[in-house]
Amino acid sequence: MATLSVIIGTRNRLELLKKCLEALIGAITVDHEIVVVDAGSTDGTLEYVRQLSGIRLVCDGEPIGQAQSLNRVFQTVTGDYVCWISDDNIVQPGALDLAAEILEGHPDVGMIALKVKDVTGLYTYLPYMGAIWPTGILTCNQGVLRTPLFKSVGGFDEAFRDYGIDVDLTAKVLLAGYKVAHTKMVAIHHHRDHQTAPGAIANDQRAGRLTAAGELYRRKYAHLLPIPFIDRLKQPFREMAWFAVQVARKLLGAETVLGYNMSDWSNVLHGRYIDDFDLWINKEKPFYLIQRIPDALLRQ
Repeated sequence: MATLSVIIGTRNRLELLKKCLEALIGAITVDHEIVVVDAGSTDGTLEYVRQLSGIRLVCDGEPIGQAQSLNRVFQTVTGDYVCWISDDNIVQPGALDLAAEILEGHPDVGMIALKVKDVTGLYTYLPYMGAIWPTGILTCNQGVLRTPLFKSVGGFDEAFRDYGIDVDLTAKVLLAGYKVAHTKMVAIHHHRDHQTAPGAIANDQRAGRLTAAGELYRRKYAHLLPIPFIDRLKQPFREMAWFAVQVARKLLGAETVLGYNMSDWSNVLHGRYIDDFDLWINKEKPFYLIQRIPDALLRQ
């Protein structure tokens, strides 16, 4: 039977962490462990976690950056799959079991992106979160991946520290020759609160970190930035398809077109490494938005 390690980072957000753990404890069927990594909490988090049965607590003692903190723990796990989530994430029933099942049945898939929907904050209007980066890669914000693969690609790049570690990992998994797929179900409810949550940083600091992460990403994956000739040929047809979908949505007065929301259509038609017919190919499957980098680019 497959085994799964679930890693949760936290610092001084006890009430959020309680909700996060309540959604996980006793709700995962696959053989698993839950590890809480604390970055120096002083609000009772340590005492709370220590009294929970079956939860492993790792204490960093201070904020050292998500990348370094998670890498330390990931190197100690021996299960088949590892999963990283945040303390403000509420995993939905069956989501982690589904991710493990997909990985178990599809050896060419290296990572499953757990679809995230904001339930608080500015972006609750979106069906789910996800951004296409300058390389054309649709990022995996939270995910489940094969433990040996995580270790072989070097884990999270600690040069990113916090922001950008997920988009970098997505790119590394793809460049290792594996596919990355997204769950169709919303797997995580995200209680986004960058303004008032304990430990929140100022908006200008956050913007600076995001800008730095973007610049580092562009330097690291400069060879993926030029749009391949075949994609330039496809672009006018994809834009026409995107326009047609938008028109159909207005005429139908519906949130979906042919059963898919606008985020789905946008990701397929604007992402570079997703098959144009992905939504039809994977219509009967519990996963979709499958990304794969062509062999020619992998050899560069």
